[in-house]
Amino acid sequence: MLRPPDAHAVERAFERAGEHARAGEWHAAQARYAEAAALDPTRWEIPNALGLLQQQRGRYDEALACFDAALLLEPRAAGVLGNRGNVLHALGRYDDALESYRRGLAIDPQRTSLHNNLALTLRRLGRSGEAIRAFERALALDPANVEAMSNLGALLRSVGRLDEAVALHRRAVALAPEHASVRSNFLLTLHYPSNVAPETVFDEHRRWGEAHEPRASAPSHTNTPDERRPLRIGYLSADFRTHSVAYFLEGIFAEHDPREFRVYAYSDVARPDATTTRFEAWAHAWRPVVGLSDGQVAALIARDEIDVLVELAGHTEDCRLGVLALRPAPVQLTYLGYPGTTGLRSIQYRLVDRWTDPPESAALSTETLVRLPHGFLVYTPPYDAPDVAPLPALRAGRVTFGSFNATSKIDDEVLSTWAAVLLRVPGSRLLLKGQPFADPEVRRRYVDAFARHGVDATRLELRPWEAARTSHLAVYGEVDLALDTFPYNGTTTTCEALWMGVPVVSLVGRAHAARVGLSLLSRLGRPEWAAATRDAYVEQAALLAGDLDRLAELRRTLRATVVERGLTDGASFTDDLERVYREAWIGWCRGLPPATLSARLEVPAEASAREPRVSRSALSVAELALLADATGKLRRRREAAAYARRAYEALRRGEPEGAVPPLLLLEWGAPSVEGLLLRQCLSYAADSMFFERQGPHELLLRWAELEPTNAEAYFRFGLLFALEARAAGKPVPAAVRAAFEAARAFATDPRFDAALALAGAEQPSLTLAFQGTELSVPGTFTHAGTFALLEQGDWYDPDLAVLRLVLDDGDRVLDLDGGVGAYAVSAALVVGARGAVTTVASSPAEAPFLRVNAARHSNVRVVSRDRTLAGLFAEAAPDVVRLRADSGAETDVEALIAAARSLPATLFVAQVVPGSEPRAACDALARAGHTVCFYYPGRHAFAPWTPGAIDGHALLFAVRPEGLERLSRVAPVLGG
Repeated sequence: MLRPPDAHAVERAFERAGEHARAGEWHAAQARYAEAAALDPTRWEIPNALGLLQQQRGRYDEALACFDAALLLEPRAAGVLGNRGNVLHALGRYDDALESYRRGLAIDPQRTSLHNNLALTLRRLGRSGEAIRAFERALALDPANVEAMSNLGALLRSVGRLDEAVALHRRAVALAPEHASVRSNFLLTLHYPSNVAPETVFDEHRRWGEAHEPRASAPSHTNTPDERRPLRIGYLSADFRTHSVAYFLEGIFAEHDPREFRVYAYSDVARPDATTTRFEAWAHAWRPVVGLSDGQVAALIARDEIDVLVELAGHTEDCRLGVLALRPAPVQLTYLGYPGTTGLRSIQYRLVDRWTDPPESAALSTETLVRLPHGFLVYTPPYDAPDVAPLPALRAGRVTFGSFNATSKIDDEVLSTWAAVLLRVPGSRLLLKGQPFADPEVRRRYVDAFARHGVDATRLELRPWEAARTSHLAVYGEVDLALDTFPYNGTTTTCEALWMGVPVVSLVGRAHAARVGLSLLSRLGRPEWAAATRDAYVEQAALLAGDLDRLAELRRTLRATVVERGLTDGASFTDDLERVYREAWIGWCRGLPPATLSARLEVPAEASAREPRVSRSALSVAELALLADATGKLRRRREAAAYARRAYEALRRGEPEGAVPPLLLLEWGAPSVEGLLLRQCLSYAADSMFFERQGPHELLLRWAELEPTNAEAYFRFGLLFALEARAAGKPVPAAVRAAFEAARAFATDPRFDAALALAGAEQPSLTLAFQGTELSVPGTFTHAGTFALLEQGDWYDPDLAVLRLVLDDGDRVLDLDGGVGAYAVSAALVVGARGAVTTVASSPAEAPFLRVNAARHSNVRVVSRDRTLAGLFAEAAPDVVRLRADSGAETDVEALIAAARSLPATLFVAQVVPGSEPRAACDALARAGHTVCFYYPGRHAFAPWTPGAIDGHALLFAVRPEGLERLSRVAPVLGG
């Protein structure tokens, strides 16, 4: 007879899990939820709570599985359907998210959160009218719902209904003045309308800072006040991805001097992409902070002893100003992502230039303004930008004006000015492009507004956004002259237009946002294109439009002018930026007030011209390819990936190949230099393409196109796209199956047959070759191990070979993170019949595979995860313990210390990647008298471990000093 669950025990486990989750102790929380589920597997609230935990961590696939499990137990749980919809929204599966929200509303039509989130998804799909009505239904049900109110305000802003948006935001702030993000949304909106004075905008920002900055005194910092030592620079952003901010950040990351500046990136990116991969390759240390509280992020930054912290978002979506309010670094700056002050006194500096912020602008900033001498932006043009098209007016016989700025920047003041331009230039037309134009209601409103100003609909073309970057840029081939918005000027749009050969007319205002056009055009040597009044704006546009020969000449030369004038000179710009960082650091070391920095850096306008500096990356394609190969052989993977990608992008820009040694082509099996670079990019991007599955699209497509009989190119192409289809819950496309068929036709490889079988239908399991034996893995493309074994024919962690060398015949191994058993099986093959491996089943999904793989080896024993750490140590009496990679958040530190002291020969090992070092475990082992070091592949040596030292996959070791001999047999132990 089944015993009913102990309700009190379930509740205790559930409550403890919640406490761990609120403290950010994710793995401990997960363990407690598993305990509660084991006690009562029928309670749907448990997988729902676990799903929320995984969602907070950015682990959306796992979260979705949890919510689906909860719905199996309780199909009518409207809240779970809402949570499921939120995850689908985060994954970009917007149609599926809508379906989930609507199922929830059919059960509980009064749930305002479902209406709110339904509206957010409709907005993402460009269905603005439906989204507005969904927000209005949420507010009708709950008139005090400030989040729905704020979201509706942001939507109204995005479609140009700015007065309504401001009024709605003011209502939300009045109802919840303590709600930081609602108030930040209001502050962002204030930059758009023409009828809001800069002083009003500043006052609201100052009030935000006063309300949300801690009253406590500034914390003391332990950074060594050495003025000339290498500095740790921290960048905090949610925009290390394909985003406007990235175009102005890539040139900086690529050009930082690694001898003087160590770059730490604190990434709040929930959905990484190829751009994320490039940033990660450039950073010395990569710290994912998705799901961490402001306090936890601040603590991480303080532990890393960041000297200069740069926040890149201001009051935009997903901002983290709360982190800087806690003052985790001695020097703090705001830069790039926001067009004004943050309102925080804890941020000492804001980086601008003399055009965006003349002397009188100091009164509009709580931070000290630091004016970069040669402009505050450096643009990285897309490597795949189309060639500049001929002037369309010569073909069409009429001038086409255009603006691809966000529709939120187009209020009636802008619209009436553009109408005046069209009326001033007979026969001209206007092409506008933006996501809201996908909605007929939005298009109709803009057409009616232009009609009120005397412009017929036949002179307008309103297009929705182009998702593909090359398609978006190609539309500039239909535009003769770009019209900037005001008082919120364009930035990325202006640079894109100039890069595509299209002149830009801008209007100068008083605030920073209204002077970015002046900054860019002045640096281009065309300050006359930045007009001081609306009438002058209209006249400048008409003047340019009236001389087609001049426009055609500008179109031919603008791209070269952008380069010659330094707008893309990342090397020289980064020199300026690094000087600011160094001088700000010196100021802190000397206890100088922030105002002194600006004076020390001031450069007279007439002295600001300079010769471009030779870029640190200004190497030939051949030199970059050789550097990629050399650093790759040293297993300095990040560096190799950066060199390879830069070489490939340089080649795509038309730079000459240079003298690539034929031996290098032969070694890589490449028929051409482009083929070599493609192989390098794909090889060094990560240990397995699984880890950047959104990254290599264009590389794989080009590889298959360049080498149509290369089986591996077709095979990897198929794997990537099959993985994405499965991750999206969709069937594998026929084109993918065709790619696998082509691969199988060109070469014989059992991986190809297995992949083709999976493409047809997911199988419960798959058995693949592994280190002379076999490994059973989940029959799914979305499992890391399965994908890696198919992609590489081996496990994805090359450091497994080092671990095998460290082990001895007869060793007793305790593996605390069993997975599917790759490490346990590998260890079992070394320790032999005299040894033993005890491995812990780390997840219910992988446990069956672990048991199957362990059963093939008599010296492997599987135990359940609910064993206490102290009990496992006592039971296994291990010589070698493999910790969890993230054990700093989960390990019972006291048990770890006790084991380290009581088992004198025990060696502790952890596989890690940058940002996942188990600090708590390392600290505990150090307290127990162990030496903590890591295997340094670049020198084939073991070196003392320090936080941030890991580059790619690595192994951490902790051993008593007398046990270092075990390591020294494998490689030299530096400092040991």
